[in-house]
Order: sequence, then C-alpha cells, then structure tokens
Amino acid sequence: MRLPGWRAWRRLAAWAAAAVVIVLVSAVAFSSDVRFVLRGAYEQGRLMLRRRPLTEALADSTLPAAWRENMQLVIEARAFADTALGLTPGASFTTFAEVGRDTLVLVLSAAPRHTLEPHRWWFPIVGSVPYRGFFSRARAEAAKRDFEARGYDMAFFSETIHINRDSVSVLAAFGSSPAGPTDALVTWPVPVSLT
Repeated sequence: MRLPGWRAWRRLAAWAAAAVVIVLVSAVAFSSDVRFVLRGAYEQGRLMLRRRPLTEALADSTLPAAWRENMQLVIEARAFADTALGLTPGASFTTFAEVGRDTLVLVLSAAPRHTLEPHRWWFPIVGSVPYRGFFSRARAEAAKRDFEARGYDMAFFSETIHINRDSVSVLAAFGSSPAGPTDALVTWPVPVSLT
C-alpha cells in the first residue's frame, strides 16, 4: 500500500536531484576554483592508486638505478631517525608512486610590488591561501605573466626537497602527500617528497 502523495514526493525528489546536478555542472563549468579543487582531488587520487611500498619499488630493476639509490637513502634516513635520533618515523616515506612527469605541482606566490602582503587565493573547502598550485607548466607560466603584467612580484616553486648525501636543499614545502615519494621526486638532483 502506497502512502497518499507519494508521487508528489517522488517528483519533488527527482526535481531536487536534477537541480543538484545542474548546480554542480555549472560550478565546474564556470568556476576555475572548483575545477582546481577537483583537479587536485583527481591528482591526489591518482597518486594514491599508483603508490606501492618503497621496498618493493627498490627491488624493481626496471626503475633507473639513480632512483633506487635515492630510495635506499630514504630507507636509511628513516632507520637513522629511528635508531640514532629516537624519532618514530611512522608511515611517512614508506611508499613510492610514479607520476610520469618532472614535478607534482608548480606553486605560484604573488605580492603587489613593494609590499610583503601576499595575494591570497580562495578555494572551496580549503579557504584562503597565499599560493596557487598548477598541474600544468603552461598554465602556471600564463598565470605568472598575468600577475607580472598587473604589477606583482612573483615566486615560482616546485613542491620538492632535494637531498643528496652531503646536503639538503628545500625548495618548497606546501602540505604533504600520503602517497610518499614519486618519480618526480627521486630523479636528479635527488628530490624526495615531504610526506
């Protein structure tokens, strides 16, 4: 036995579902911020799906020897932190993911010339941040040119840390990724992810 008015509720639910789809499609179509957040989620998901244990990747003879040497350095650094420093490494730096390009994300920071006040970007979910990430070098360069034309000073980073046996050089550290080191981060000059 159906309740009275069930067809009206069903029709209302169908219209509500259609409205939600229209709003979501419109947001993606008209908002670069929404597209950026979705692209970030896609890239993070891609890394998570491609990751594998670092020890497994180290044993993979199809990977370049330089990458495997750097992976061994990561394993040794974790062991040193644990035994010599008494730190608990946890699950950081235990997986590896191939991304197939030279960087994970290009990060752009901007400030009006002659000020130290950073330009801030706003994103759904994340809120306001003083940098913007790009997954395409061409788009990052276009944004950089646009801000320079408007009188901004720019800083352009790649999210990596360069490590070799003699020194550590931090280029940028915006957040961390649970996916662990990637091929973009174990190539010369020996970059390693911050995760």
